[in-house]
Amino acid sequence: DVVQTNDGILWVGSYSGLYRYNGSTFRFMDEYPGIKNVNCFYVDEEGRLWVGTNDSGIYIIIHGKIVNVLDSSDGLPSDSVRSIVQSSDGDYYIGTSSNMAVVHLKSGIGVSAQLPEIGYAQSVSADRYGNVAAVTADGKLYILREEKICSVGSSSDSGMRYSACAFSE
Repeated sequence: DVVQTNDGILWVGSYSGLYRYNGSTFRFMDEYPGIKNVNCFYVDEEGRLWVGTNDSGIYIIIHGKIVNVLDSSDGLPSDSVRSIVQSSDGDYYIGTSSNMAVVHLKSGIGVSAQLPEIGYAQSVSADRYGNVAAVTADGKLYILREEKICSVGSSSDSGMRYSACAFSE
């Protein structure tokens, strides 16, 4: 995955680790020993960089420093994070290789809910009205709101297989 943070830094994640590009130089970020491989990124409203790894959960980085780590010992369903998005209500929806978790930052970081029906969410998106969409590896599309599933669509409904999701204005 590739993402740019608010300070203009380009972050590149791969199975070999995390790289940082400042506009002229790529640098392997070996000072983050826990980040051995990267599946996904998310930059939130506050400019925090969320790094979803293949085997060690989520790392939250602010101005180049790791400020939080969230993994299965903290209630994350799996340490293999596949997708991350923030809902307009401030909660984060985290797709793992197991199932989806809802994470909040109110009074410290923590998992507020798990959604076991949503296994292996490979793509997530959120709109400004509190809706979250998630597509699973088996092609199902879920629409969520306030930690609850509102609607489910499957590839058998339309004859198509969902592989990604995004809200449009």
